[in-house]
Amino acid sequence: MIILSNPNDLSMLGIELGERVMLDKMNYFESNVSHPLLQYIDPEEMGVTAYKKVLSYDESFRPILFCNGDPVMLVKETPTERFIVMPFSINWSNLANTSLLTKLLYNMITHYMPLTLQEYEVEADGAVELLCKGSSITVTDPNGEAETYYDFPGSIDLPELGTYTFATNYAYEKEREIRKVYVKLPNSQSGLFRSIALNMRLDNTEIWEELGSDLFLYLAIVILVLAVVEWCLQLRDVY
Repeated sequence: MIILSNPNDLSMLGIELGERVMLDKMNYFESNVSHPLLQYIDPEEMGVTAYKKVLSYDESFRPILFCNGDPVMLVKETPTERFIVMPFSINWSNLANTSLLTKLLYNMITHYMPLTLQEYEVEADGAVELLCKGSSITVTDPNGEAETYYDFPGSIDLPELGTYTFATNYAYEKEREIRKVYVKLPNSQSGLFRSIALNMRLDNTEIWEELGSDLFLYLAIVILVLAVVEWCLQLRDVY
């Protein structure tokens, strides 16, 4: 992600800048588009006293904020390039002395550098949502079979028990970000007591037969332990 604030020349990006527009007072922005960078932000609270006029821009850029009809924030989002262009200085705006700058930076991070995974433990036959700040994600299942995904955000199913490895691949870096997800049995299947025992009725003969001798064996062990403890206590009192 590259942020260009108050640039002098953007011809290499296909953007032609004009002269600086000086304003008598703070002029506030307007927007008729929806974009993640504007989440939690009211554009009409953001304003500037000066900005550079954008005369033309490459079609790969999308304007999302305007002042007096002129673009004052343009974004470019491709699998390999992410640009934010602001043809004004922070010193000319009210961003620095309000919470707007904090919100804008937060939106930039969550949109362009999202966490690959939101959860790291799921139950069998579950699924996870995939986000990506790189070019792709390679997923390796517990059997060692790998598959690479390129479209984000997305969702994938995790049918196998065990550990899945998620490797985020970056366009310009050799290193990869590694995350792991563990797929486990549902708690209802891995607990000591089955759900059928939780819902049983005392007069249900079939359930008691299913629990069978195991339940009575546990009860017998508990009674025997209590009897031994009681015998030891009485014996200590005698001597």
